[in-house]
Amino acid sequence: MIQSLKDFFSIYKQINSSARILIAFSGGKDSTALTYALYNLGYDIIVAHFNHQLRPEAKDDEDFCKNFTEKYNISFVSGTADVGSIAKCNKWNLEETARKLRYEFLQKAANATNCSYIATAHHLDDNIETMLFHFMRGSGIQGLIGIPKMRDNIIRPLINVPSKVIESYCEENNLEYLSDSMNEDLDYSRVRIRKKIVPQLEEIHSNFREAISVTRNILEDENSFLQMCASEAMQQCLVYPNGNLTFLTENTELFLDINKLRSMHPALIKRVLQISADFFHAQLSYMQIIRLCEAIINNTSTSITTDEGALIYEVNAKYVHAYIGSRIREIAPCALKIPDELDSTVLGWKIVTEFSHDTSIPADRRSLEAKIDYSKCTLPFHVRNMKEGEKFTPLGLTGSKLLTDYFNDLKLSPLTRKQIPLICDMMGVIWIPGCGIADRVKITSDTKKCLKMKIIPKHLSGH
Repeated sequence: MIQSLKDFFSIYKQINSSARILIAFSGGKDSTALTYALYNLGYDIIVAHFNHQLRPEAKDDEDFCKNFTEKYNISFVSGTADVGSIAKCNKWNLEETARKLRYEFLQKAANATNCSYIATAHHLDDNIETMLFHFMRGSGIQGLIGIPKMRDNIIRPLINVPSKVIESYCEENNLEYLSDSMNEDLDYSRVRIRKKIVPQLEEIHSNFREAISVTRNILEDENSFLQMCASEAMQQCLVYPNGNLTFLTENTELFLDINKLRSMHPALIKRVLQISADFFHAQLSYMQIIRLCEAIINNTSTSITTDEGALIYEVNAKYVHAYIGSRIREIAPCALKIPDELDSTVLGWKIVTEFSHDTSIPADRRSLEAKIDYSKCTLPFHVRNMKEGEKFTPLGLTGSKLLTDYFNDLKLSPLTRKQIPLICDMMGVIWIPGCGIADRVKITSDTKKCLKMKIIPKHLSGH
């Protein structure tokens, strides 16, 4: 077992011996063995126990875990939730609810204790159960791989170690551990797989465990290759119709070129769609991916909303548009001093104003920099969102246009329109960053005082 641990950390070299690791500790043999082994290998560890309140002895289990860590002088944190009541109230699956709440606690505990990684004690037998469970439920390659060895900051150092080897390690080191009665309860699907299905498969094929491990390794390699292809395809399909203003909604929407997607194999299209959902930390169901894929291939329009209700997909003649409207932050009207800076790291930009002797006009109206005749403005200046029915006379026009029509002409997305900070004086809008200035404040040969304004995206402003 120790050699398997060393092999794991030799593969994932980024997890060096100085990295602090939070161990998900139930007190069972698997997490007890992992904790004791990492402790003896000299890793900087903290133990975290989550009380699900599902069994009468749950509080005793928590006390056992605390006593175990005190014996070895290991730091201990704990959390608790009434998983049963929460699952019932929300009509959720009990096992999925327990997992969701447990991982939420572990992430919070890792952040609070400055742990770089969270280690769980999943082993080879757990992974076999997961692969079979996903196979019976219906799954693609990624699901058939089972439990990932590492995902984000979650690591599974025992994933290649059989349960019997872990049990022997505990016996050799005289380690006491808890036995969870729920691991014997056949009402749980995973227990039925472990107790009923796996033994029958071993009767059919004595080397079943080794065979399924080989299958997993093959699937893992092929999935890695396909995922790399899909990531490259995703980059090829990304388009930026909002131009210089893309930064305003870079975390709330993305656009994929429909024609480039349509030219790809359906398997690749599906993976690109899933990667796009991953970008927003959302999940597309299999049927939702199929529906989107069919719309792309058949050149039809459709719209779907993910089960969580947060992420929306719209397929039209030009794009697959994915966006999260709930993340839009309104701009509270605020004063803009001249000359000065207005910094909004929350909204993702900084506006800088300064007087300039250079009266040359930026050639591109969609520039993030503008120059105006200061003497034509009516002070004070302020910044705000667009108002309903608001009009604007762009540079070079004599008549006014509705801002909505002007934004339509520029092909700006609805989310971007809501996020654009409008620079105004007492008479109305004087500059729309990335869109142009008002004709009434344009620089002419008679201009005596030039005001230069620019908006700087947060990733370029030094914040």
